[in-house]
Amino acid sequence: MADANAQQQQPQQPAGANAQQQPQQPVNAQQQQAAAAVNSLGGIGQASVAAITQAIVMAIQQQQQQQQPVAAPAQVAVPQAVALALSSGQAKQQQQQPVAAPAQVAVPQAVAFALSSGQATVGLIDFQSKAGRNIENKCLRGTDTKFDGTASQLESFRQNYLKHAADMDLRKTIHGPIPQSNGSVLNVLDHAPQLSEKQLRDAADPYMSGKDQHFRSAQDNKLSVDYLMASLTDPFKLTILSNKGIYTYAVPDPNNSGVEETTECAALLFKAIMDIATLDCAASLRKARTRLEASRSIMKSECGGEKVVMYNKLFEQTYCDVLQRGGSYDDEDLGYHYMNGLASTSCEAFNDAVQARLVQWQDQDHYLPIGPQGQMIHCDYATLKSIGQKNYNLLKQTGKWTSISNDDQIIALSAQITALKADLNRE
Repeated sequence: MADANAQQQQPQQPAGANAQQQPQQPVNAQQQQAAAAVNSLGGIGQASVAAITQAIVMAIQQQQQQQQPVAAPAQVAVPQAVALALSSGQAKQQQQQPVAAPAQVAVPQAVAFALSSGQATVGLIDFQSKAGRNIENKCLRGTDTKFDGTASQLESFRQNYLKHAADMDLRKTIHGPIPQSNGSVLNVLDHAPQLSEKQLRDAADPYMSGKDQHFRSAQDNKLSVDYLMASLTDPFKLTILSNKGIYTYAVPDPNNSGVEETTECAALLFKAIMDIATLDCAASLRKARTRLEASRSIMKSECGGEKVVMYNKLFEQTYCDVLQRGGSYDDEDLGYHYMNGLASTSCEAFNDAVQARLVQWQDQDHYLPIGPQGQMIHCDYATLKSIGQKNYNLLKQTGKWTSISNDDQIIALSAQITALKADLNRE
């Protein structure tokens, strides 16, 4: 009975109750602290032991995390900046021996549209890249036809450099507008003679020795100097080098050694080339004018008084020389000089006809009755040349071109001298 009563006094336990009543084994110091805290409370049902223990563990972990210092993030390697490279050679040297970064660094920008590799490369040119080397090599080659400094090639040289400036977009960097005192703006590409050396030096100051010397403009200057020098013939290059003081620029010595360094300024170099070549142009212009205005000598001495086709070619060539050197003639003067030379052939009939045309052309304000019905037509130099050629061809074809021999010319000249002496004796 006693055993039976004892069994009745013990409450019935559901299945699995033994597992719930057994405390969980702590797995670390935090759980041990939590378990001790739960046991000290007493009177708490064993069913809540696990939940309370877990809550205390989480609180302890959170407190420890707040007390621990936050670990520093892993350091990211920053590429070391180098001084601005003006050529591929400098870029290689800098790669082998880096130097301190400049105070300001130009940031390349995206290009929406470009017509050349120079325009496409906005920002600093990377001479280690294929595009950078291509730009440099193109500038080092210069023009295919080298400029010899003569007036006949001056305009061609200028046009080639204008193309280089457009390819490199230099009007935005080293060849930008320069304000004038009268409110206008000029640039060296289009107005080199009007700009003084001081104005160009002041404009070049920022990228030659000032705040922009580590920007793209400094690279454009070096590349343009290379292009200009590579576009000259060796003899003319020596002439330019002998005037080096005109286009060099003093650069502050970064090492403070007291030795002043110099470098070439592209804007000043371009002006120097244009000015020196223009001096030759002025002399050549005077020579071309003298030759054109002595058109009778062209006909007699160079064409033998016979070759009208050759005369037309030589006169036209001389006129083009005048135009290429900045000279000009109005219709009155140009027509007179052409017709005057044309009337100096060895055929008197042709000469008389040309002289009559010339007088009529001058009297009628450059009009001649050469229309289909004999109406008056305005005639410029080109029209006069065409008329002269047609009259010459007609006389040749009809056999009416009669040349005076040298002997006949001497006899006629002697007769004129004899008559002149007789007139003098009478007086």
